[in-house]
Amino acid sequence: MIEKSLSAIPVVQVAAGGEQSFALSVSGGVFSWGRNDCGQLGLGDTQGTTMKHVPSLSAIPLIQVAAGGDQSFALSVSGGVFSWGSNDFGQLGKKTTTRKIITP
Repeated sequence: MIEKSLSAIPVVQVAAGGEQSFALSVSGGVFSWGRNDCGQLGLGDTQGTTMKHVPSLSAIPLIQVAAGGDQSFALSVSGGVFSWGSNDFGQLGKKTTTRKIITP
């Protein structure tokens, strides 16, 4: 099911984490799927899903996505790093340990 959906999208990079995956399209769109109990898919909720576009990253020109255990990251063309998901031990590189959806 996912492979068929991805076959229609020109992809330049894929990333897989603990139980979440991402595809970065040629146009810079990010698509995510998998487990999402910590918000690691970047969709603004915590429900797992089949492949969906991550709309909150649409306006940001991206060059790379990465996925960890329960956290995920994106790198913008300008060098900005965006992180979201579990942050119980500061994995997102923020000054707090609260969970984040998507923040620069």
